[in-house]
Amino acid sequence: MTSDLCLVQGTPQENDDKKRTIYSTRQLVELEKEFHYNRYLCRLRRFEIAQSLGLTEKQVRIWFQNRRRKWKNENKIVEEASLKNAEIQERVRQRSAQDPNGFGSLTMINNMNNFRNFISEVNSIQQVRRNYGFPSSIQSYNGGLKERPRTLCSQWPLQT
Repeated sequence: MTSDLCLVQGTPQENDDKKRTIYSTRQLVELEKEFHYNRYLCRLRRFEIAQSLGLTEKQVRIWFQNRRRKWKNENKIVEEASLKNAEIQERVRQRSAQDPNGFGSLTMINNMNNFRNFISEVNSIQQVRRNYGFPSSIQSYNGGLKERPRTLCSQWPLQT
């Protein structure tokens, strides 16, 4: 079979001993929509879907089997993640119960909030100082301006 014929949608693709069906976007949307409502199909519904999408009953049956497997694996991953999250939260709670000032404790959180408030106060004080022309306490004070203004340089006497 040529590569052009392999890409015909809704028909099997032949690779040596393996046949693989390439579904069109419309077919996939309809199959996914049906899966959303029913994960299992009766024979009559499977026949109706196959006829409406131009597929065989076997293709619809296998697509649903594969989709149920994928759905099961996705749910398994989500459950494992939520169990790990619950386990981590339990560990943090146990550790904070052991050490009331340790990681995740209320004391530590309050200390962090106090530190943030302190930093914001320092930043606001520095902003006020800059607005009034005072050097910041963090900047080094060299007894005046770090650079002489360009307009005043010409007026100063030259030292030779």
